[in-house]
Amino acid sequence: MQSIFVLSGWDGQTLPFQRNMAVFNPDGAATHLKTQWPKMLTGRDGNTSAFLEGELLTMGGHDGSNYLASCEIYTASTPGQGRYPVWTETGAMMSTRAFHGAASIRRSAYVFGGQGSITGPPGPYGSAVGRVAEVMDTIES
Repeated sequence: MQSIFVLSGWDGQTLPFQRNMAVFNPDGAATHLKTQWPKMLTGRDGNTSAFLEGELLTMGGHDGSNYLASCEIYTASTPGQGRYPVWTETGAMMSTRAFHGAASIRRSAYVFGGQGSITGPPGPYGSAVGRVAEVMDTIES
């Protein structure tokens, strides 16, 4: 099954940011968008995600006040089962960041660019991370 995962965000008016996950399955069924999935632990906007061997990792973002370095993981290939049957906090990036990019290769997620703070403490909108890249190795062998 191939799916598109839509995570969190902002409705343009209400805080805190959303913790929802929706899954779009382009299988030809009448209802494609399913929203009965578990909510993430932290409401986020501007976060990015990577799919690592059946597990969905979401990283960073902005919570409405500060940039985030925190990450959450969920076993999306078998909802309600697997190593992470609900969203679980896992590690953190070295720098806070939002509106960044990510790519995954095998068991690693590569995170790059965005806005945030290299020095660690969360910053307001407009701070810059620039050309800093990180590798998130969160999947154990």
